[in-house]
Amino acid sequence: MANLHEVVGALINQIERGRAQADLGTLEIANIYRDIPLLSEFPIPKISLDQIVIDLKVSVGSIPAPENFLSPSSRSKAVERIGDMVSDLHRDPSLKEMLASDPALMESWVKSREEILQKVAECLPEEGSINPDLIAGNIGIILRGKITGLITTPGLKIQKLRLHTYVTERTPEVERKVADGVRATLTGILKEQPASLRDMEVLVTVSELQAIPQDKITTLHLTFSESDRIWTQFETEKGEIIKKIVPR
Repeated sequence: MANLHEVVGALINQIERGRAQADLGTLEIANIYRDIPLLSEFPIPKISLDQIVIDLKVSVGSIPAPENFLSPSSRSKAVERIGDMVSDLHRDPSLKEMLASDPALMESWVKSREEILQKVAECLPEEGSINPDLIAGNIGIILRGKITGLITTPGLKIQKLRLHTYVTERTPEVERKVADGVRATLTGILKEQPASLRDMEVLVTVSELQAIPQDKITTLHLTFSESDRIWTQFETEKGEIIKKIVPR
């Protein structure tokens, strides 16, 4: 079984090698035409294929996806769902009671939510494999730290004993609830998203395809266009000459 990118790459490589072999043949013929007086007046024969169309029949064998791979679209869903959970956190009985103890505290919580949501988003990579347990733990710690910072702000009308009890006993509970919620959200989204196609394995040989029902075989219509390249020279600011291959 081969990866699809290896099969397509091999086809392109063989086409390029065929073009190179044809050019060498043209050069040989050009030398003959140059050396024979009667042929020197004739144009040198050269066939150019502007496009090559290949119908490649394959059967998808397997699609191995990286473990816990989070796509960009799935990340957006995760950020939105976790954001909703964070925004509704003030309705939790434990936190709701504490926020209600001082109007300034509730106001501070509302103002800090955007900052919290930004920190939550930073915990999720734009694309790649994730560890739901690690991310859930980190977000739980972020929320616990933010809540602790808010309720211990100087000037709030909260009894010291009540404040101490909440920080030592209730904030760990909030952290666990948040972590459990984030973990469940990420696990659910990972199960919802389709498998990654970046390493699609296919069957392509005649012997492999003969044993497969026709409805399980897919035809890929590939069109290759010719694009010539030439050697050219560039002079750097230091006066060095660099040779590069560029489009004609």
